[in-house]
Amino acid sequence: MRDGPSETRKLDLGNAAALTVIVVGIVVATLLLYYLIDVLILLFLGVVVAAALEPWHARLSRLGLPKGLAVLLIYLLFATALVLMGLLVVPVLIKEISTFAAAVPENYATARAALHASPSSLLRLLGERLPPFAALPQGLSGSSAALFSGALGFTTGMVTFVVSLVTVLVVGFYWTMEVPRVERLLLSFFPVARRAHVLSIWQEIEFKLGAFIRGQGLAMLAIGVASGLGYLVLGLPHVLALAAPATAATPDAWITTKTKLALLTTEGVSGTAIKVDTVVGRVTLHGKVSTTVEKTHAEIIAQQIDGVAGVHNLLQVVAPRHEKAMQVSDNALKQRVESGV
Repeated sequence: MRDGPSETRKLDLGNAAALTVIVVGIVVATLLLYYLIDVLILLFLGVVVAAALEPWHARLSRLGLPKGLAVLLIYLLFATALVLMGLLVVPVLIKEISTFAAAVPENYATARAALHASPSSLLRLLGERLPPFAALPQGLSGSSAALFSGALGFTTGMVTFVVSLVTVLVVGFYWTMEVPRVERLLLSFFPVARRAHVLSIWQEIEFKLGAFIRGQGLAMLAIGVASGLGYLVLGLPHVLALAAPATAATPDAWITTKTKLALLTTEGVSGTAIKVDTVVGRVTLHGKVSTTVEKTHAEIIAQQIDGVAGVHNLLQVVAPRHEKAMQVSDNALKQRVESGV
């Protein structure tokens, strides 16, 4: 009987110690995730590149090329295409920028004269406040340090971009060559009975992710070609310079990807149950969530993504006990519509 309180005290101390270790482990893992987020993003992009190139290097491998050589050949083809595009577009862009810079004084004077002649008193006041173009360099002479800082930041950003690109390509190459070993390593953490199911889920995710990236790339190429042909028909000059930005002007897919990843990695939000669509920067959330708090939290997360112009929250709040009934009613409604059609 005397050992009862002491044993209880030991159990309490043991539980407290275990809880402390768990809390410390969570804090350390969170800090590591925060400080290593850039590295994790590069690793993820490398896996995405490998998934996107998988059908192409598999086809080359069936023709007799080794897998590593096939991946390097695809890298070389993409690099050659980018270099040729740069050689065609960059000179035109430089010429256009030079022409625009030479016409800035004349355009500025024309705009200032139009403001002076405007019937609106507010616009005339704005025109009077604008200094002549000859006085602008004097006002801008003190900003040379800011311009130098901006140029230095641009150079640093370009170097960082090149290093990140090389890292992603290396990770993609390594993942392509070592994916069977990586899969076996990851599957070793799961029970034997569930390994086949986990492997099938992972392969399906990888396949769909690669198909999504390939589809977006083809969409960007189609937009660029269609824009170039349209500009050519209209008789506009410098078709390549105009079509190149149109090729890259498809940020909706990237916004959707970033929003989906943010929802999947946020605690308290069921990212798998929330579907994301983006049109011209406006994100639409639809699906079913358990609480109003989760619905609001998902909208806040989407609003914080760079490039999002607005969020349309169509999430339905369905309590877990009513979710099955809701699914039954949805199926019944679908059957009624199909039978009516």
